Amino acid sequence: MKILILGGYGNAGILISKLLLLHTDEEIIIAGRNIEKAAFVAEKLGREFNNQRVSVLKADASDEKMLETVFKEVKIVIVSSSTLQFARKVVDAAIRSRIDYFDLQLSVPNKIEYLKEREDEIKSKQLCFITDGGFHPGLPAAMVRYSSKYFQNLELANVYSYLNLDWGQYHFSPSTGREMIEEFNNYMPEVYSDGQWKKLKWSNYKKIDFGNGIGERYTAPMMLEEMKYLPNKYSSLKEMGFYVGGFNWFVNYISIPFSIVCMKISKSLCYYPAVKLFELGLKKFSRPPYICILKLITAGIKDKNICEYRMEISHRDGYLLTAAPVVACLLQYLDGSISKTGLHFQANVVEPERFFRDLRVMGIDMKINHSL
Repeated sequence: MKILILGGYGNAGILISKLLLLHTDEEIIIAGRNIEKAAFVAEKLGREFNNQRVSVLKADASDEKMLETVFKEVKIVIVSSSTLQFARKVVDAAIRSRIDYFDLQLSVPNKIEYLKEREDEIKSKQLCFITDGGFHPGLPAAMVRYSSKYFQNLELANVYSYLNLDWGQYHFSPSTGREMIEEFNNYMPEVYSDGQWKKLKWSNYKKIDFGNGIGERYTAPMMLEEMKYLPNKYSSLKEMGFYVGGFNWFVNYISIPFSIVCMKISKSLCYYPAVKLFELGLKKFSRPPYICILKLITAGIKDKNICEYRMEISHRDGYLLTAAPVVACLLQYLDGSISKTGLHFQANVVEPERFFRDLRVMGIDMKINHSL
């Protein structure tokens, strides 16, 4: 089987390629607009792994005809590029080419809504489309599902994240910054409580101790599409949410508020200054410890007793923490464990036990604590 990675020479794309070469026998195609970068990465991977399973193709996400041409050679496309503005073109080209699809792009309404619009056609052509891959989104709902085995009645499930990278060592493309700003523009501070999704005010934000030299930090509620499906699966849930924290004082209190206000005034005029201010804040004001953490706290009933379960997923490299869940999901897809046609979210389609076991094999840190 040939796997095409669109944006395979980016920070996450390179790591996805490496993990696939380590844990599968599949052929990898590094694709993107810059064929020189793709060729450089492919040659480096070929030397590192001493094999001929890596090739390159030029693929422009804005050109549907070109996409359809390169898609003829593959079974599945992994969208790892910062090309959300062309998401519809990639989806359409994959459907017409009758290939499967997996994206690890940000979970924004435009992407999700369009995928849902095309869901009937995806099913009719017996294709498997997986969206919202990576760790944020991609892991929180899977963590809740994993923890559910410890309870007869799961009543509380909250996931808290801390994201702080040494941004200075990474290439920060304008398109990446644009997509992160777009996520802030679509930010929904909602959690599930008493049978419904509710918007929380800043006074309800939670202070969480992340340990690891970080200590207590405020976290803000953030709706993730993958979480919406959990109340139907676990009817005993009384409280559930995803909370995001991290970055630094400049980004949290200057860059992000500036971006949100300006984008409401004029997207066309404000994208560039918002992206540059965001990039400045990340690279100039981020300080150690550099680490990405997802911390799950659940509670419920087991054998008539109140139980608590805690789970922590972390890694110093946020891009590895993005790539590893993608490949852990793909391992289940490749061996036929995920054979469902239609549209799925990574966090909800994986078998949790194996998924987290494979993450550990790939070097992701995982801590578990449960008590009565």
